Amino acid sequence: MIVLTIIGRPAEKCNDRVNIREHPRRLRASDFGHTGRMGLRNEIKKTVDDVGDALNEAGHRANAGSERANREVAGDSMTTAKKAGSVLNEGKEKTLAEVDRAKREIRDKI
Repeated sequence: MIVLTIIGRPAEKCNDRVNIREHPRRLRASDFGHTGRMGLRNEIKKTVDDVGDALNEAGHRANAGSERANREVAGDSMTTAKKAGSVLNEGKEKTLAEVDRAKREIRDKI
């Protein structure tokens, strides 16, 4: 909760209170701990990218699980070539999932 008080000096951040003193001015994002428009914009973009990568990772992991389940259900009725292709496809999906996870982790460190 933000509480505004008029006292008489420039705006200062004091815990969750913003004191407007001397010359009341328009409040800025930096008064509330944001680094401005670009900082807020970057945080929103980072969050959107993280959510997109998480959804992509989940989809790739589901596809990898589906490939494994198809091989287990089909069993011996699958030819060796089809099984090999399924194993490679499962590996591809797992790799893509790990790439999406790594992108999120790298983005969090920056």
